[in-house]
Amino acid sequence: MKIYKDGKVKHVNSVEYYRSYEKQKIKLFRKYSDQKLIDSFNSITRRYSHLNARAIELDSLKKEINKRFDVSGIPDVMDKKNSYSKYPIYLKNNKIYKYREIFNIRLSQEEIELLKENLIKYVKLDDVNELIQKIKQYIDDSKLDE
Repeated sequence: MKIYKDGKVKHVNSVEYYRSYEKQKIKLFRKYSDQKLIDSFNSITRRYSHLNARAIELDSLKKEINKRFDVSGIPDVMDKKNSYSKYPIYLKNNKIYKYREIFNIRLSQEEIELLKENLIKYVKLDDVNELIQKIKQYIDDSKLDE
C-alpha cells in the first residue's frame, strides 16, 4: 500500500498500517468527553470517506460508546454490520437514543385559540385546557424522541 507522508510516497504493509490506525483511534476516543464522542459518531455516520479508515474509526467509536453508555435503545445503530445511521444519536441519563426528525412548531396565541375551539367542537373533551397545555409544552419543550 502507498501512503503519502511529508510529500513523499512510502510503501507500507496495509495490515500493519490499519492496526496502528485502529490503536491510535482507540486511544484518542478514550480521551474524548462524552459529548465529543457522540458528536464524532454523528459526524462520521453522515460522511463518506476512505472505507477502511472510516470502518475502523466507526468501529472504534462504537466500542467506546458501548463501554461508556447503555445502548439498548439503539441496537440497530450499534450493530457492527451497520456503518451508516439515518438519525444522529444523543445521550440522556447515560443512555443513548436516536433523534427522530424534529419539527420545530411554534404556535401563535391565535392558532392556540383556534386549536382549542376545534378540540372543543370536534373532540368534546371535558378538560381541553389541560390537553392544550400538554400539547403546547410538548411542541415547545420536548424536541427529543426517545
